[in-house]
Amino acid sequence: MRKASDHLDSKTKQAINNSISLLRKSGLYTDDQIFDNIRRDFNVSITAFNEISGKQSLYSNFDLELSHSSNIAAFAYVLIKCDMGHENEIISKLIKLDTVSEAKGVLGDSDIFVKLVAKSEEQIEDAVRKIRKIPHITSTNTLTSIPSQGGK
Repeated sequence: MRKASDHLDSKTKQAINNSISLLRKSGLYTDDQIFDNIRRDFNVSITAFNEISGKQSLYSNFDLELSHSSNIAAFAYVLIKCDMGHENEIISKLIKLDTVSEAKGVLGDSDIFVKLVAKSEEQIEDAVRKIRKIPHITSTNTLTSIPSQGGK
């Protein structure tokens, strides 16, 4: 079976891996932001990005190949309030959690928006417990869906 990354030469794959590594080490980018940078710089699909990076990333936009092939059973949104000036520090800790697919600073009543994607509700609960333990977070509001309500 052909992979999405098969059309890329080994030098390009290595350059992509180096870029991913540098962006992750900086701690300033979510997986979505890293993918956006790589897609822009190297013109690759999310599938090729996942193959090259070796990470089973769960993105907020749920591309077709990901949403149909994965075992995603649970997701939640977490709105976080934190001490002023600690947003980037908290976001860098959040993106290290396996279930966090997106973490961004926002304007409004909350300071940070987080999207959690997992295989079970228990993993979501565990992630929320971990998030609440992060220093300088003053409150969280977790939103989950009602499967029997809603469309798309």
